[in-house]
Amino acid sequence: MDKRMLLIKGGPRSDGATGRMLDYLYRYATDNGWNCHRIDLYEKTIAPCTGCRTCRQTGICVVKDDISELRDLFISSGLIVLGAPTYFANVPGPVKNMFDRLSGAILDEKARPRFNKYKRYIILTACGTPAPWDRLTGQSTGALR
Repeated sequence: MDKRMLLIKGGPRSDGATGRMLDYLYRYATDNGWNCHRIDLYEKTIAPCTGCRTCRQTGICVVKDDISELRDLFISSGLIVLGAPTYFANVPGPVKNMFDRLSGAILDEKARPRFNKYKRYIILTACGTPAPWDRLTGQSTGALR
């Protein structure tokens, strides 16, 4: 198994639940031989997608900002962990921008995956709505949909 892990923090607070979960995972993974790289989306410049769809043909976004660094790390990692809080049953804006902008790096123009089948993904999410209301109102499950 490829032991390169990319941890992406998609929340604004480093001391919040999402940041603490990622910190714990980082410590556990590095103690167990993983080569980890951390990215904080709130420290990166990732503009919204322009919808040009050029990336679906080339795999590379034409907008020049920090998405190219994230794309390279995404491609070279065997395990990708996204930690993001739940805001109104969805992910925060910077996470949505990342997904939109990585679309062409992940899928080709016929929506076929560009990566091998051995790449693994984990999503960690936290929301401030107390249980059981988080489930009943769709706050936690909405982010995973």
